Amino acid sequence: AGQTEPLAGDQFTTVTPAGTPGPVDVSLLYTDGDRKILPDAFSYGPTILEATPNSSTAEGGGTGVLYGYGFGPTGSNTIPTDLQVTIGGKQAQITSYNPNAYGVESPPFLLESVSYTIPGGVSGGSGDIILTTQAGSATLSAGMSYLQATQQFSLSGAMLAQGIYDATRNL
Repeated sequence: AGQTEPLAGDQFTTVTPAGTPGPVDVSLLYTDGDRKILPDAFSYGPTILEATPNSSTAEGGGTGVLYGYGFGPTGSNTIPTDLQVTIGGKQAQITSYNPNAYGVESPPFLLESVSYTIPGGVSGGSGDIILTTQAGSATLSAGMSYLQATQQFSLSGAMLAQGIYDATRNL
């Protein structure tokens, strides 16, 4: 329970009590006995709920997205200056931050997302995904698996319209 002070209208301010890392529900009890519960409305530091995709070819370069809570301010789409993502110890370039990953006017939860460029890794290996802010860090253990690097086969003068042989279906 935090100490709450009313402001004007339906606004209030509160001092949050100490807590463990992760999202928590916020419960408001009004003087008329009414109660409002806001699920996962506050986060003590970042929490990763999901990484998509969770695999990449060894050369990397694709776009990854992390979903969770506590990544940055909920009132701005600007990438927070303290936000960092590493995968397998390699820095990932953050390309966007979205404080409302649902993309609707009244989201059911304050789900956030961070998009980044997946760094390269070792074929057959995996790497932890670590998201760091000034409020702390969250780790998704072995969150990214690396597949064999893309192999390209060149045929001089060939075009894709000439076809590709599918040995499984004999086509």
